[in-house]
Amino acid sequence: GDAQDGFLDSAVFIQAGSVHAAPIITLAPATATNPAGATHTVTATVMNGTAPAAGVTVTFNVNSGPNVGTTGTGITNATGQATFTYSDTGGAGTDAIHASFVDGTGVTIQSNEVSTIWQAVAVFSITLSPATATNSVGGSHTVTATVMQGTTPLPGVTVTFNVISGPNSGTTGTGITNATGQATFTYSDTGGSGTDQIQASFVGADEHTHESNVVTKTWTPTSVAAMTISKSANANAVSPGTNVTYSYVVKNVGSVDITNPTVTDNKCSPVTFVSDSDNDGPAVLDLNETMTFSCSAILTSTTTNTATVTGQGVEGQPVAQTSLPVTVLVTPPTQAVGGEILGIDATSLFVVGAFANAFWILPVIAAIGAALAALTTGIIRRK
Repeated sequence: GDAQDGFLDSAVFIQAGSVHAAPIITLAPATATNPAGATHTVTATVMNGTAPAAGVTVTFNVNSGPNVGTTGTGITNATGQATFTYSDTGGAGTDAIHASFVDGTGVTIQSNEVSTIWQAVAVFSITLSPATATNSVGGSHTVTATVMQGTTPLPGVTVTFNVISGPNSGTTGTGITNATGQATFTYSDTGGSGTDQIQASFVGADEHTHESNVVTKTWTPTSVAAMTISKSANANAVSPGTNVTYSYVVKNVGSVDITNPTVTDNKCSPVTFVSDSDNDGPAVLDLNETMTFSCSAILTSTTTNTATVTGQGVEGQPVAQTSLPVTVLVTPPTQAVGGEILGIDATSLFVVGAFANAFWILPVIAAIGAALAALTTGIIRRK
């Protein structure tokens, strides 16, 4: 072989003293430990005796372990070295790695075997507390995020907090974990009453975003919005086709004004505003104020219906109340069947028009009258 060009032309070359030495390949490091999911690099060194061999194509193979089958190639540099870097995609375990090259005679030269241990990484986690809380509207609320890797708190981590739904949806903030892995977030309620959902997150060393559990915060009004509604009809019973008018009286019985009170009836529409007790219109139902509404409908059958009033308290809380049901009977008019019965003989039994549709009965009644007369005459003669 000829080693002058730096390439291996044969499996041996001649050293001083005519001692033949075979080219060799060594792989390092012999062992290594890495977290699962990371990368690992090995270095192959090809030598012609004591001289490095440059320009040699080296093949690397993971022969066993969680990443078995992973392979790659590299070309040795001036120092006879080539490197191979691969990622752990197989998870925890131990890989066995070999390197090889083919010499000038076609013989494959194998390296020593090295290993790398992939250790399972403790799972990143983030928890948010308290799970639930209740406060009055307009106040403030604080949540605490705790970031861990396995059982170890992680300090110096930037945590992002988000109100993901509720009256304060879109509110956000950040905090950095302290020595115990905790970061806090405090925000004020500017959205009024309702329930917020809050979540925290951070980006771990694994470059993945980790999200916390979702916690809730309920904001309750400091005052009470409440109404009553009474409903009545201008008749209890009517004949079919009668126009019935319903009246509705709404009263504010809470501790705050109510805006936009609206009355609906499940079987009458539209319900219109009539008057209010302080003569300032239907926009606001003040404390203890009453409003009157009205609706008319033509009834063709017995009808039972209810009315519902809705509105909104000054702090944004919705309020609604439904009336008791009201029933209006619809009855058909009485139908005449004939005239008055005036006597018992066949000629004067009915007034003109009586039983106008029953002429067939007249001969029958006449026969009955004649029989009664004959019977009476017979009795008199016997006496």
